[in-house]
Amino acid sequence: QTLMGVTHYQPAEEDALLRSYLAHRPAGLLVTGLDRSDAARQMIAASDVPCVHLMETAPTPGVYGVGLSQMDAARTLTEHLLQRGRRRIAYVAGQLDPRVMQRAEGYRAAMCAAGCYDPQLEVLDPASTSMALGARLLESLLERHPDPELPKVFISELVIDELPPAIAAILDGLVAALPPGFTDRA
Repeated sequence: QTLMGVTHYQPAEEDALLRSYLAHRPAGLLVTGLDRSDAARQMIAASDVPCVHLMETAPTPGVYGVGLSQMDAARTLTEHLLQRGRRRIAYVAGQLDPRVMQRAEGYRAAMCAAGCYDPQLEVLDPASTSMALGARLLESLLERHPDPELPKVFISELVIDELPPAIAAILDGLVAALPPGFTDRA
């Protein structure tokens, strides 16, 4: 039997789900990322249930992770775009969980090293990601900085299946496809 839960990146919700699931003595746990409350860490450790952390690498011996360094991945992607001549690369993100912020650090590091960092090209919002938030953040980016190299905008954690007509008109002909974030759900 598989138990799945959504915590909306809220520690209290994760603690409640873990307490409930561990009562069923599962064969194993798959959890998102390494960022946990102390209570969650203690529950996992005390349970003796094997646990794998997804989407990140685990730097601690005995903690298992399947994923990548979010910071290194964003830095490498940004460096690649810089090597291809791009300079006005934007970073747009919502739901500012630790992985989103690690990607922002990687983006900033690459942009600063190249002397191209412009805070006006960074739009961050802690609200939960959605198509509406993605559209609003992209609008905000275009108001603040009307000439980012749009085909190279990072859209991190944003679901943008369809854009509102006003934004679609702005982007018409400019964007064949937005490059993926590392955990896009679009």
